[in-house]
Amino acid sequence: MHRLNLLQPKKKLNNPRHQLNLLQQRKKLNNLKHQLNLLRSRNKLYSLRHQSNLSQSRKKLNNLKYQLNLLNLLNLLQSRKKLNNLRHQLNLLQSRKKLNNLKHQLNLK
Repeated sequence: MHRLNLLQPKKKLNNPRHQLNLLQQRKKLNNLKHQLNLLRSRNKLYSLRHQSNLSQSRKKLNNLKYQLNLLNLLNLLQSRKKLNNLRHQLNLLQSRKKLNNLKHQLNLK
């Protein structure tokens, strides 16, 4: 009985219908493999696009940070300039006041 079971698959292999089924299964398998490879390729492409988008977003963010830093520096410089200008005006006023005070004292003498 055991020997008969071993022989049956060999007979089945020679069966044209069985060979056709094997061929169809191979085609299906190859098709599935192909679809899987396509999906992997798409995933790689999407991953690369995503990385590229992230990189561009980082560049934009860094550029905005840089511009913000420049604006802050500019504001700081303008504020210092205004402050220095105000100090200078104050010094001028104090100098005039001293000068006027000295003139006044001289006039009193």
